[in-house]
Amino acid sequence: MAELIYKRQLDRLAHEMSDEIGLVQHSEGATPSPLEHGYSVDDVSRGLAVLSRVYPKFDDRGIHNVYLRYIMESQKDNGMFHNFYEKINGKWEWRDEGDNASQDCFGRVMWALAEFTGSQYKKDETEKAEKIFLEHLDFTKDLENNASKAFTLLGLSYYALRTGSKDVKRIAEEIAENLAQKFHENMDDSQGWMWFSDKMTYCNPKLPHPMINAGYLLKNRDILDIGKRSLDFLISKSFDEKGIFNAIGNNGWYEKGGEPAIYDQQTVEAGDMVEACVDAFKILRYEKYREYAKKAFQWFSGGNISQKSMINRVSGGVYDAITENGINTNQGAESLLSYLLAATKIQEIE
Repeated sequence: MAELIYKRQLDRLAHEMSDEIGLVQHSEGATPSPLEHGYSVDDVSRGLAVLSRVYPKFDDRGIHNVYLRYIMESQKDNGMFHNFYEKINGKWEWRDEGDNASQDCFGRVMWALAEFTGSQYKKDETEKAEKIFLEHLDFTKDLENNASKAFTLLGLSYYALRTGSKDVKRIAEEIAENLAQKFHENMDDSQGWMWFSDKMTYCNPKLPHPMINAGYLLKNRDILDIGKRSLDFLISKSFDEKGIFNAIGNNGWYEKGGEPAIYDQQTVEAGDMVEACVDAFKILRYEKYREYAKKAFQWFSGGNISQKSMINRVSGGVYDAITENGINTNQGAESLLSYLLAATKIQEIE
């Protein structure tokens, strides 16, 4: 692994934004605000994935075990996971959420556990994570929305590629086939629409990404092709004529027959695009994906519509978004994690 040029960001993650409970979700400016916003399993899971990639080069001082404990305690009786742990009426408790929110959490947790089980942490720690992962395989059949299936599929693919597990491979195939069906139901050649639904919303690269990985795992050309076609379509809508990455904005998203919203551009989209293009390059070997990964990564350092860096070199934080009125200078967990996931991933092709 190359030198940790992002060590300041790792320090902020593990030693400033994390405490004995978990990873603080939001910041007011650069200051973490646990009492106002609490913690989320979405962020804790992504934090665990980041730490998995940098250990043992980076010492997190046991924070990975805090993250693992948070995930263990977030388990629900129905096989899903609680997301938000926050102070409600003076008492710390899990927020009551609907099943749809819990399903997204499920996918992110499964992906993070898959990454952690393949890390160099102590065997008893990785086995603890693997136990949770394996115990939740049966609940994958309950997943309903595309995003939760995609997050889960990414984790299943990583795990099966590393371990050769036939059971995990079988479940990955079932999910991939379901997403392939969604793609065929929604694609429209007449409008050049190559997507899994009639609207692009959040974490868009996380849909084609696992299809490419699963296609490689399963040696299934059809699934691999769907991953490639949908990623190429997303790329065509996400980079301008100068090669600048413009994430699909959350102020309107991108509906079939319309135009992609420019604002607000969230850091998670840039990070997810880097990760998707890195794996696409490694599997498909087209040089264009390496270049798109680099361009998406440059979004963080000023290669964006605002031409301003999203990284605060003093605090180590990453700004939350690019809005129509400028940079949102809050420096929460998701933006920091998106940068770190991208930074650790792009090293694989440098």
